[in-house]
Amino acid sequence: MCDALLCDEDQALGVLEVEGTRGKYTAEKIGSFFGAELEYYRSLSFGILALYAYSPAGKGRDRTYRPARDEETIQAIVRVSSNHPEKVIAVVAIDKSYSRQQIGIRARSEYYAGELSKVTGFLYREGQEVDSLILYGANNAG
Repeated sequence: MCDALLCDEDQALGVLEVEGTRGKYTAEKIGSFFGAELEYYRSLSFGILALYAYSPAGKGRDRTYRPARDEETIQAIVRVSSNHPEKVIAVVAIDKSYSRQQIGIRARSEYYAGELSKVTGFLYREGQEVDSLILYGANNAG
């Protein structure tokens, strides 16, 4: 089961996965759709993996969110892309900065302590990152 199949009529063109904690697993899951034996999935030509920063780490002033896209996930995406060179994978990394909410409903849970800091898109083809684009946020690498 995937988060969404992107179709034209009855033909599956792309698979979409959204993940906050299991990036490597989810990248490999896209690969299982690409390599599936079922006829329904043979027409897939691309995958989209949306990764988002999920929970903060550290204490006090050093409390931060880990990057949405980690090295283990990147390596899994590269492997899947290498194993399926005729398909492309777009990765959207949604990063957050830590900002504790002092008042209001958002103060009740650390889940809401993140503020959107950067959204970056990456394109993988034939086992290589072939393009990237900052969609929102700082114009420097983070």
